[in-house]
Amino acid sequence: MRLAGILAIGGGLILISWVTSPAALPAPSDPRVSPAELDRADQTAQAIAPLTTQIDDQAARLRARLSQPPAKPQPDRNPFRFGGTSPSPKGTYPVPKGTYPEKTGYVPVANAALALPVLVAITSDAGDGGIMRTAVLSMNDEMKIVKPGQLFDRFIVEAIGPDSVRIVDITSATRATFIVAIR
Repeated sequence: MRLAGILAIGGGLILISWVTSPAALPAPSDPRVSPAELDRADQTAQAIAPLTTQIDDQAARLRARLSQPPAKPQPDRNPFRFGGTSPSPKGTYPVPKGTYPEKTGYVPVANAALALPVLVAITSDAGDGGIMRTAVLSMNDEMKIVKPGQLFDRFIVEAIGPDSVRIVDITSATRATFIVAIR
């Protein structure tokens, strides 16, 4: 039994040393290059030469362009100014917010161009009294969240539906009604 254990351990050691021993190094290749390979390398270098000169020319043009950075453009808008009022067309007077034209003595101009607000979104909240909808209206760089009965620019929000808002122009003599839908 002892002899079998010694042979097993010895065989295991021999097997481990055989598995972990490095393999024989490959024979070194011939460092000489044949004349055919030299000709092929020379032809490749001649074929690539025009392309490398084009690349060098483009790199020189890029370096010249980057040496003179372009002038910084002036901003078209003021990023710190939000909303505000736009100048009124000649002959019209802005209605003070929260008032009706009857109380201010405002007389609308008949030929003033009519610009309608843009409906951006409609939100709804379920409450005790049912669904309460609010609309997000945008006009002349002004954006406001309104409920029915509130004033936006020169319009009163009459009703808010699931996908449109009915507004009334308070500056018109006939109190014109418009429906603005989500685009």
